Amino acid sequence: MLRRLSLVLGLLLLAACTQAPLVTPQEVFPTDRVENAADVRNAIVEVLETRGWTVGSESPGMIVASILVRSRHQAWIDIPYSTKGYQIRYRDSAGLDYDGERIHRNYNRWVQQLDADIRRQLRLPAPTAAAE
Repeated sequence: MLRRLSLVLGLLLLAACTQAPLVTPQEVFPTDRVENAADVRNAIVEVLETRGWTVGSESPGMIVASILVRSRHQAWIDIPYSTKGYQIRYRDSAGLDYDGERIHRNYNRWVQQLDADIRRQLRLPAPTAAAE
């Protein structure tokens, strides 16, 4: 009985280690830099497609995208954008154990990679440690 309890507690601890607080990357463009909304949109869509995300719908200033990984993990995001910046917002997920505050750490890695690639595509500097 004690062995089973230890096993269950160990598995719960292991599962908790796969979760992290939800990350919502946001980029505000420098005030001395003027971006064209079409260029921002094109950079975002190109990065999404390169990284394997599917653009589900678009409206002016908003892109909705999703990704399916190993037929088990799916995430949907909203990316509002403008000439002043963009944000990558969590919309929904399946198989990523989102509890309202924490989510599987792979989701955070996916959106942080998107953010880094979008910044690179737009030739923006990497964020400083204090800004992250």
